[in-house]
Amino acid sequence: MNLVGVSYQRGLGTAVDLKEAVRWYRQAAEQGLDRAQSNLALCFDRGDGVDQDHKMAFEWCLRAALQGYAPAQFNLGIMYSLGQGVPSAPDPDLEQAFRWFLQAAQRGYNDGMLNVGVCYEQGHGVTKHTGKAFEWFLRAAEGGNTDAAMKVAEMYAQGVGVVKDLGESRKWMLRARGEDGDSSPRPGDFGSGPNGNTGLWPVLKTVQEFDEGITAHRLVIVYFFASWCAVCSELLPELKTLLADGQHDDIHVVRVDVDAVDTKDLIARYDVRMLPCLLYVCGGTVIASSKGKHLARVRECIRALRDHAAQHPVASAQTAASTLASDTQSEPSAPSPPIAVGSIAASVDALAMREFAK
Repeated sequence: MNLVGVSYQRGLGTAVDLKEAVRWYRQAAEQGLDRAQSNLALCFDRGDGVDQDHKMAFEWCLRAALQGYAPAQFNLGIMYSLGQGVPSAPDPDLEQAFRWFLQAAQRGYNDGMLNVGVCYEQGHGVTKHTGKAFEWFLRAAEGGNTDAAMKVAEMYAQGVGVVKDLGESRKWMLRARGEDGDSSPRPGDFGSGPNGNTGLWPVLKTVQEFDEGITAHRLVIVYFFASWCAVCSELLPELKTLLADGQHDDIHVVRVDVDAVDTKDLIARYDVRMLPCLLYVCGGTVIASSKGKHLARVRECIRALRDHAAQHPVASAQTAASTLASDTQSEPSAPSPPIAVGSIAASVDALAMREFAK
């Protein structure tokens, strides 16, 4: 039954039908299947085929986590870290977040290892211990996590949590970049299409660059990311492939580094609390947004972007700029620092990061 739900969710052998996917997930979840419980939690979190309900997302995620399903344990850690949907803890609870990250990590879940490392490094929900942070980063890196490999390289270079060793630092830096020692772009650096973005997708680091970047072309995708966000690195190559089919050469992609000092106003402006966060812009107007590694939603947003472009004439730069200003005023602003636990890798819509489990 869960597999049937996945088929409806992804459109495998049938048309995409989110409500039907939820129906099949619920049947399997009520019979105790952990994957289906986790998938149902994802649907409630995103509002896919059902009214969005973070408390129901938490409830089903907890059921799967208590059965030892590592992706659900990791997602539960994210929910606690954000204070999202948790009945007894409306505010972030980093101690509980650490507990669930650790359980996922102990079951070999790579992103869980990475987040445990960050918790130890930053003292989030646990006593700060750089030695233990290094150990967990190393375990994640050995499992192929490039963000963890970068952390290992940095710690070897600085002698933090481990004896300084520049040779080891260089080795892990190369591994993070692909182990070949050349200057090839990292996964988050690819561009696509013959639209001037065949090299690196530009990174915007100021509000001025942002405002200019989204009005320089008719169709733009803005990609909010962080260097420590594993899912950001995972989604970029998939987005590259999606846009490289020859039908999207007119769509330009720009990236915004949420850790850059001068992007904080943008994070608040668009209420960016989860990563990766994508804005789909037509003529300077934000048409849609997507969060996390959710390719079906990305495709929906690209279709919405094209539909809007077809229905509206090309606006002048001045009109686009004024439209954007109007949209900006209507955007909700974050009441607190938008990524509350920004140092935690993937402390961003993990419930929208995970692909649906078969």
